[in-house]
Amino acid sequence: MQTALREYGLIPERVFSIKSMTTERSRRIETTLGEFVYVQCPPKYYSIGVTIYTEEGVSYMIASPEKALCDLVISTPNLNLRFLTSTEQYLEEDIRFDMDALKKMNSSIFRECAQIGRKKTSLLNIAKLIDKD
Repeated sequence: MQTALREYGLIPERVFSIKSMTTERSRRIETTLGEFVYVQCPPKYYSIGVTIYTEEGVSYMIASPEKALCDLVISTPNLNLRFLTSTEQYLEEDIRFDMDALKKMNSSIFRECAQIGRKKTSLLNIAKLIDKD
């Protein structure tokens, strides 16, 4: 979620906890390497917007920028982006998201996630912001 968004340069903050989606049960693991948080989601939702990369013989999966933002929205407790103004405020002020990059995103991923995952209105409002203008 935030780790992927930071990796893509879409948010400026440093990330201290690595949060990931999983089809297994939710859990939190603390190690000497850091804190790892796993948030349960349906299998159909999990596979949307995930890419497998291989670097130096090591393979890993990472969410696309769109999917990472979807994951962050659906996993944030008490976040309900019912209106376009509150959606824009959350992105710009709360997570300091790169709004120029938002305009270049694929709104269909947000729509697909909305059909399968939670917080349908919130995800559809992000898609509307992308398609706006």
